[in-house]
Amino acid sequence: MRRSKQDTAETRRRIVESAGTALRTRGLAAASLSDLMAEAGLTHGGFYRHFDSRGGLLAEACAGAMATATGRMAAAAARPDGDGLAALAGYYLSPGHRDEIGAGCPLAALGSELVRAPVELRDTATDGVRALIAIVSAALKEPVQPQAAAIVSMLVGAVTLARAVNDPELSARLLDAAKAAVSRLAQPEGGR
Repeated sequence: MRRSKQDTAETRRRIVESAGTALRTRGLAAASLSDLMAEAGLTHGGFYRHFDSRGGLLAEACAGAMATATGRMAAAAARPDGDGLAALAGYYLSPGHRDEIGAGCPLAALGSELVRAPVELRDTATDGVRALIAIVSAALKEPVQPQAAAIVSMLVGAVTLARAVNDPELSARLLDAAKAAVSRLAQPEGGR
């Protein structure tokens, strides 16, 4: 029996979502097709009914993960009280975001792996960084691109380092220090 277009689309969505989680938790190299398909509840043989290549799947999975991350950041920044940047930083630099690698920002999860990733993934990462800079810039009281870029760099770097260290106290200090620095950078003229 032929599957409906809706069933096929749902299966593809499930594969992409599962691959996005796997990318963030295990990294690019550890995301084998067999494992990705098994985690989606499917066999390896069905992969090519949905995708042309592993790279295509990984790019789509990364794009989906980026869309989720930017959506969460935009929602946090859309505070009616006018302090969206503090809310955004509070969300991104939280212990919950740090600890939820599989559901968090793929930029912080994949970090330096993206340097050696296929061009499709680097394109997705580039689009994601641009989107995050735009979200942060819009949340600034006086939007300034260099400040927004510095804040995004600090957010991603702080979470990456907070995940990398095996000292919980140091991890928390890294997140707290980044929150304080974001607050200073959010001031007109970068806190000067």
